[in-house]
Order: sequence, then C-alpha cells, then structure tokens
Amino acid sequence: MLLLLQLSCLYKLVPDTRICEDVGYAISARTLDCLDDEALATERYEEWSERSVCLLDAEDPPADNPDGILPMVESDYGAEQDRINRLYGCVQAIDALSCEGVELRGDTLSWWLQADPACAQVAEVPE
Repeated sequence: MLLLLQLSCLYKLVPDTRICEDVGYAISARTLDCLDDEALATERYEEWSERSVCLLDAEDPPADNPDGILPMVESDYGAEQDRINRLYGCVQAIDALSCEGVELRGDTLSWWLQADPACAQVAEVPE
C-alpha cells in the first residue's frame, strides 16, 4: 500500500516544447470557437507550426531533474512548477482573447503572442 502511495506522487513534468505546441493548439481552438471555421483553424495551426520558433527548445532539462520526473515530495519542486504555470499563462491568455480581435487580427501570428507577457518567453515569429 505504501509503495502505491509513493508511486502516485511521481508524474512527468510538461516538456517545454509541449508548451509551444499548446500555443498553436490554443490559436487553432480560439479561431474555431470564434469563427466556426475548421479550415482556417487548421491553417492557423499549420502556419504556427511552420513559422514559429520555440524559445524553450534549447533549454536543457534541470540538472536535478534530467528525466523530467518530479521528486516524491511535490513541494521540493515548487519553483519549476511555478515556472511552467507562468509559461502556460500564454496559452490561457490566448484562449481568453476576444472574438473580435481573433477575427480582425488573427491572421497575424505575432498578434497572438501579445496576449500575455509570458508569450515572449515561449515563442517568437520571425517576420
């Protein structure tokens, strides 16, 4: 029983590159929610995938967590969890953008990255 409890405390950290992918998914989902246009939502995701540069790709995993597994005691890794939550603020902000903005400015990828200051730490779109 004790072993089962200990194993339940282990979980994988979100890989940094997944955050970049999730920004693309958020752009696509918000486009679909606001404009009800599947083709445009797919097009925007594909453009994001092709043109964006993930600024988190080059980061090495933390030396004390090379495999991306949190220690048994979650509070020992609070700073890393806070960092991931902060970066996911970009995804959450994109999901909250106004439909008017999505319709008027959504074709400009750099506009999406203005949704939250965290976005500047996640990715960039070369002009």
